[in-house]
Amino acid sequence: MKKITPLFAILLLALGTTAFANSTPLNTEDIRGKAFIESVNEDPEADQWKTFSKNLVVALKSENDGVSAGAMGLVIRFSEKVDVSDALFDVVSIYRNHEDENMRRMALVTLGKMDSPQAIGFLTRAEQFEKSDVLRQTMRAVIHDYQRRHEG
Repeated sequence: MKKITPLFAILLLALGTTAFANSTPLNTEDIRGKAFIESVNEDPEADQWKTFSKNLVVALKSENDGVSAGAMGLVIRFSEKVDVSDALFDVVSIYRNHEDENMRRMALVTLGKMDSPQAIGFLTRAEQFEKSDVLRQTMRAVIHDYQRRHEG
């Protein structure tokens, strides 16, 4: 049952976003007239990404490794569209405290994709204390990628 739970949670995240995206448009004229139409966000896709981001934050805070690993993978893949800054400390905690080096490495890449100056500052300071050569090299690559994206 424990192997099915992370897959089920990720499936629910994906289906929730898909169901929201495929729903029929609301006939706003029938509800409140013109005032309601003006108050609705003109970019429904942005609202979907906000909802998806909130679900990812919940998943990143999960104690289930499969759920948090799946969420980190989605953050890495859709980094330009999601905002999971509320889970910054949770991802740092995965990097610092997890016993699996692969999870720690994935957390490092996720921190880089979160595009947070605080995360990069943390990684810059932590690099000198990292004992694993693989993680140290990953840190350097993440820091270098961030600096390259923010030049000039």
